[in-house]
Amino acid sequence: MAGLQIPCPKCGKSLKLPDRSLLGRKGKCPKCRHAFVLTEPASQASSAPQDEPDGDPLDVDDLYNELDQIEQRRTGADEVQMELVDLSVRSPQAGTGARWVPDAAQPAAASMPPPQMMPPGYPYPMPPQGWGVPPGYPQMPYPPQPGMPYQMPPGYAPMPYGAPQYMPQQMLAPPQPAPVPPPFVPAAPAPAPVSFAPAASDNPFGAFAEPEPESAPSALPSQVEMLSASSLRKSKSKPKAKKSRQAQQKQLAAIIAIGALAVAGIVFAAMGGRSASNGKGKNKAVAQNPGEDVSESLPWESPLPISPTKGTPIDMPLMPYGVTAIVHVRPADLWEKGTRREEFRFCWGPLGEWLGKQIKELCNQDPTAIEELTFGLIPGVVGEGIQVCGVVRLKEPSQKTELIKVFREMKAELKETDASDYPVYENEKYAYVLKDLRTFAFCPRLKQTEMAEAVNRPNAQAPGLEALLRKTDRLRHVVLVFEPTTLGAHAQFIFADEFRRIADRVVEFFEPKHFETVALSLHVGDKFHSEILARYKSSIAKTAAQDELKKRLDGVPRELADTIRSYMDPKTLGPRQIIGRFPAMTKAYALSTHASNGDRFISLATALPERAAPNLVIGTLLTWDEST
Repeated sequence: MAGLQIPCPKCGKSLKLPDRSLLGRKGKCPKCRHAFVLTEPASQASSAPQDEPDGDPLDVDDLYNELDQIEQRRTGADEVQMELVDLSVRSPQAGTGARWVPDAAQPAAASMPPPQMMPPGYPYPMPPQGWGVPPGYPQMPYPPQPGMPYQMPPGYAPMPYGAPQYMPQQMLAPPQPAPVPPPFVPAAPAPAPVSFAPAASDNPFGAFAEPEPESAPSALPSQVEMLSASSLRKSKSKPKAKKSRQAQQKQLAAIIAIGALAVAGIVFAAMGGRSASNGKGKNKAVAQNPGEDVSESLPWESPLPISPTKGTPIDMPLMPYGVTAIVHVRPADLWEKGTRREEFRFCWGPLGEWLGKQIKELCNQDPTAIEELTFGLIPGVVGEGIQVCGVVRLKEPSQKTELIKVFREMKAELKETDASDYPVYENEKYAYVLKDLRTFAFCPRLKQTEMAEAVNRPNAQAPGLEALLRKTDRLRHVVLVFEPTTLGAHAQFIFADEFRRIADRVVEFFEPKHFETVALSLHVGDKFHSEILARYKSSIAKTAAQDELKKRLDGVPRELADTIRSYMDPKTLGPRQIIGRFPAMTKAYALSTHASNGDRFISLATALPERAAPNLVIGTLLTWDEST
């Protein structure tokens, strides 16, 4: 075959082929190292058939032989010569449960193969004559089948089916070979003692995480070594992630163990030191003078505000419908002479004087004689004034004649009515119901029927008000419950100008869109305790309401400081110092407030020293007075 010249498709260099048999193979250009399939150029392919003279017809056998040769040359580098396997030589098959077999010669009888389809030791059963043929039917011979009749081994005679001799004979067990001792297996070396001390390294937990080094394999491994090697191979096949997780678990277990030991040691040392100190203290107490007392540890105090009272919730008997605000006070405690509570009330200034005047006017009793007084505020149409009702609980039971005298002094006369079994007194403005010798109530004259019907069963009020009253404590000195929405609607009509600003700031603080009812309680004892309960609406989340209320409380000191710096300039030294310190007081109040939440309410509880009560009140009063 004539040579060919094939151009490189990348650089165009001509490549010379010795013959056409290399067409179809993959070649590489020596100039640009580009690999491509060798194909005949189109010009030479079109001219080749024209140059060939008309000769003998194409021999198909030669063409196929040439194609076979080309294919063999193409795949020669990757072709593997296959050889036929000798079927006469078979490799031994692997099995399980191998056992030792002696090399003794087998008897001649055992070498004879058993008959086809006939287990050894079982006679061939012969069915009885006419068996299985119904009466009146001829017996037809069974057609011959391949392998039948069965060949009977010598010594086995056919027996009829069901004969006594038909029971199979017992197979004799083959003779047991003599026991041969097993090959020598060296005993496993004694395990080295395990050391629990960690290795000397920078990592104190390295001994728990690093695996032990493998021992060198012996010439003839024992069964123990083989099992350990197998487990080692399985452990090596685990992924690295599992190994690291196991190492972390080991480290965690080590850390927990060390931590437990450390805690146990600390507890033991503390108890030992305590017992030793107790013993030393006793001995020292004997040696010291009797007048010198050993200082005792102070009682434990909770960092969270703890309620100073454990009273029952405030209820609303003897009150008519429509109450939206509650003012609950304990006049006997606040007006007690020479107490911290009296000092706290004095700091109220004009507000305390106004409250004492209202108590005497509405109840005709001295405040020191009233244990509890609960005012209820009933708003009317926006733009009109509010109506007041109340329940009075005396400190001591009074005589009925004295109570009647009290009502007569208020120009209240007994009224005969069928609405109540209790006596009802009324004057031009109010009506009074006497429940017992310690309790009586008053309300507007037009609502006396509603008051008389609520002696033993309170009337239904606003759901938010009733829900929040169940969280209050009647033993607190001052409790104020109100609705921000109602306060914002009536503030400009019921308060004077100087009080209206405070009411507007309170409504702004308790956003009516978020909170529907608010309860504020104050108590003066060994500590000054205050608590704000705010019932949030169902449209806001619990955590969001709590965070929002606490954020507003934390922002009050900054707002006060900016307002005082911008608009206030007290001339007197005393009020100037108190007003200047008032933002710091409110900041201490905010930092001491603990926020929590419950079933649709937010709690802001604060516990401060007892001296904080009058300082906060007088600071509020002076700042408010300076702003007006």
